Amino acid sequence: MLEELHNDVLGPGMCGWGMALMIIGNVVFWALLITVAVLLARSIRVGGITSSPPAEVSPQQIAAQRFARGEINEDEYVRLLQVLSGGSAEASHHEP
Repeated sequence: MLEELHNDVLGPGMCGWGMALMIIGNVVFWALLITVAVLLARSIRVGGITSSPPAEVSPQQIAAQRFARGEINEDEYVRLLQVLSGGSAEASHHEP
């Protein structure tokens, strides 16, 4: 009796809307799963293997940047370059 009532209300199987909702739900589920996987792969790739380490700045470049910012004058800049290249700072200062 209960089975007959169930078949009368819902039909002998899944109704048309139930099947449509199941298909749509399945498509949405897989689309979300694939989207999450792609976003996760991109975030791992960007933050990990493909990013290059920051380039080291040479002492000469630091001196040039300080000179460009006005932190040191030309004489100090030239003296720093001579010291960094292995020369003596004393040799660059000559008394007139």
